[in-house]
Amino acid sequence: ARFASRGRLLLVGAYRDVELDRQHPLAEALGALHRETEYERIALHGLAESEVSELLQAIAAHEVPEALVHALYAETDGNPFFLREVLLHLVEDHKLYRAEGRWTSDYSVDELGIPEGVREVIGRRLSRLSEEANRLLSAASGCAGEFHLDVASGAAGLEENAALDALDEALEAQLLRATSDPEIYDFTHALIRHTLYGELSPARQVRLHRRLAEEMERVDYDRGEYVGEIATQWHRSSAIPGAERGVPHCVAAADAAEKAAAHEAAASFLGMALDLLPKADARRARLLARRGLALARSLVPEEAVRVASEAGELLAASEGSDAAADYLADAATEVYGSSYDRRASALAEQGLRHAGGRRDLTWARLAAYYVDRHLASDSDSPDIHLDVPERFEASRILLANLPSLIERGLWVPLPATTFESRADAIERAGSVAMVMAYWAGEYVRSSVLANERAADYVKRGRLGAAVTLLVVEARCQSALGNLAASREALARATELAERIGTPLLLAAGLQAAQFEHMGIQGEGYRLFLPVIDRLLVADARWFRSRWASAAAAYAHERRVEDALRMIDRVLPTIKRPTGWSPNYPALLFWVIEALWFLGRSDHANLLERNLREKTLAPDFRHPHTDARLALARLCALTGRVEEAREWFDKARRVLDEQGARPLRAITDFDEAWMELRRGRDGDRTRALALLDAARGPFESIGMPGWLRRADELRQQLERR
Repeated sequence: ARFASRGRLLLVGAYRDVELDRQHPLAEALGALHRETEYERIALHGLAESEVSELLQAIAAHEVPEALVHALYAETDGNPFFLREVLLHLVEDHKLYRAEGRWTSDYSVDELGIPEGVREVIGRRLSRLSEEANRLLSAASGCAGEFHLDVASGAAGLEENAALDALDEALEAQLLRATSDPEIYDFTHALIRHTLYGELSPARQVRLHRRLAEEMERVDYDRGEYVGEIATQWHRSSAIPGAERGVPHCVAAADAAEKAAAHEAAASFLGMALDLLPKADARRARLLARRGLALARSLVPEEAVRVASEAGELLAASEGSDAAADYLADAATEVYGSSYDRRASALAEQGLRHAGGRRDLTWARLAAYYVDRHLASDSDSPDIHLDVPERFEASRILLANLPSLIERGLWVPLPATTFESRADAIERAGSVAMVMAYWAGEYVRSSVLANERAADYVKRGRLGAAVTLLVVEARCQSALGNLAASREALARATELAERIGTPLLLAAGLQAAQFEHMGIQGEGYRLFLPVIDRLLVADARWFRSRWASAAAAYAHERRVEDALRMIDRVLPTIKRPTGWSPNYPALLFWVIEALWFLGRSDHANLLERNLREKTLAPDFRHPHTDARLALARLCALTGRVEEAREWFDKARRVLDEQGARPLRAITDFDEAWMELRRGRDGDRTRALALLDAARGPFESIGMPGWLRRADELRQQLERR
């Protein structure tokens, strides 16, 4: 070093700092070098997670799943040697394999095992430590991650001074690292913890967990972020007597998880509590009931229904049929609200058996699910509801109790409700987004309500209900002409729906919102038609309101025979239900729109009679539709020009009141089109003025197809 400055010389030396203590010769040399020449010490840390991904893909010569990258990074802290050894070990033991061009594994991290090379390296480092340090580390290995020094030392049987000396050794050897809390420590690599734990026999492992659980009780460990750790320790020691003492800790952990909306964790802790309970313990029924609800919120409906059904019978035996019925109403609500799973109706049917002759809110909630599924839905169409006495009675009770249901954050099965008119809907359910959208046509109010409630439902684990409300928001925003806001809400709804497998009802809502975007833009129907064609082949029980929108789409694309075929499918449904079915106004509107674009008056008398009686008289309003506009079109198609003009004017007044800008502009276009279709008898001047009025909104909202049609219409009028 003394002569290094005379030449152009670079020396690089490498050493393991974990093997360097103050007595090591290199420690003295490094101190002396400062007096002779300059040098720079470069600490090599573990790789970042993105670098781990690159390294693993280079070693494996294939894409490695992100979840596996994250797991290996957490286990190795980015140590390249550990990473390579673990990856090769997994491949050699066939725990990692190629599937569809990428590496994957069916094993959890704890099941992957420690490769021999890594075990030897860690073993050599551990062998340099004192017996006390090894005892401390071995005890700490029973914890899932970070550990409290007092807990580990107590489980290891070490006095305070001995424990502190052992801790210093482990820190100096870089087997442990400190945290922000001076009493909490963690292993530098999870592999070290796994190696130590793997050296214990199963009998010693179980007893270690019991000692840790008892030490955690002693130091009041059952608090804050560690509340789940003590529950886990009790559960992992369940093979030896006395484990039922851990039940309160499991329940406390479930309480904390529910408060944090960690529903899967809550279900897991409640499962632990049930495992620790004696079979005949009186607490079993209520804990099982809680677990059923947590499983529903965790999006595992099949398991949730099984557990909730068993809990319902246990509650009936221990607390009586009324308690069972009350619980099963909650369980059905959670299953349906979280994932729209139709198995909720099985819980409802079970609950109705326990409800007996009751006609209260519990009965109404149960009847709402059961009626929709078994009694009152059109056998060929899930979205069209029929009249049965149970529906009206359930609706009356639900609407009378609506404020308390909303206050409790409960998902209300609103398709089961009935209203006499739009005014009735506003009076009895004006605080509910779906009612304001699909019965009242109050789009601004509905959009605000939907956005607020959707965030709450996501927190509560009711993703299906949240998707429904985000679809409501998307459809209301597009009805108002706010396409950017509508697309944003629809994207959020789609993301949540994918997490629960996009059930049929949710898929229909998403498709309806997308179809309405096409309707505003006046183009894009060709993208929608292949979906329809596939569904015609795959599922004859598609929603009747979608058959009606399919008829309109076919008509826009001039596929006349297909459009008429769809109309024929829908006609029987138009004759049967009453207008309070939430999709009925849309069903009628789209059928009439199809005929309007085809220039045909087929079934005009039937359509007009039902339109007047079931939609116009009660004044039900639905996004992107208006009964007055539909009637104006029918009048125009049947040659009643003056009457058509009156209904076009009435449609304008209502649409202006709603702020429904796209449909308001289309109303002007439609009346201009009526004048063009009249030929020489048409009012050319009025038609041109109407097209001028429509053109501005077509441009500002973003309705290119309608803008193109308006220009084509103007050209035809000007050629006269």
